[in-house]
Amino acid sequence: MLRRAGWVINHKRTERIYREEKLSLRMRRRKKLASQGGVELGRPERVNEQWAMDFMQDTLRDGRRLRILPILDTYSRECLRSEVDTSVGGRRVAAILNEIGCIREWPENIVVDNGPEFISNALDQWAYGCGVRLHFISYARKPQAFKPGDEWHPFGAKRRPFPA
Repeated sequence: MLRRAGWVINHKRTERIYREEKLSLRMRRRKKLASQGGVELGRPERVNEQWAMDFMQDTLRDGRRLRILPILDTYSRECLRSEVDTSVGGRRVAAILNEIGCIREWPENIVVDNGPEFISNALDQWAYGCGVRLHFISYARKPQAFKPGDEWHPFGAKRRPFPA
């Protein structure tokens, strides 16, 4: 309220004044929300319409995690890039997408899950600046991409029946 009224006061000073006046100070936690609503995406109809990315991980012999970030075009099922490292944050994901953007045209949508790297402010600002919509798969609907018998899902693997 003070900032909206034009006052620039350090938050520690505000808290001290509240304590001295014995006022109750509401401490609110920041709630992270997805930038786009839950819009159902159909199958892509052309190259660069929709990309998908998600982390895979493995463990090295010494116990460290190895994280792999494949970025795929869901129409052509082409792997645009596969980044491998022990740690890949939101800023690095945005930098990787910028490098791909130097070679290819930006997609209209990127399908991601709700991992901390994908809901970061850095990736959200990158997507807004490039005009790309981030489509977050909701937890309740995550199996939508892996329905039994379905021949298509965001990472391009085809389900084949087991041989009899």
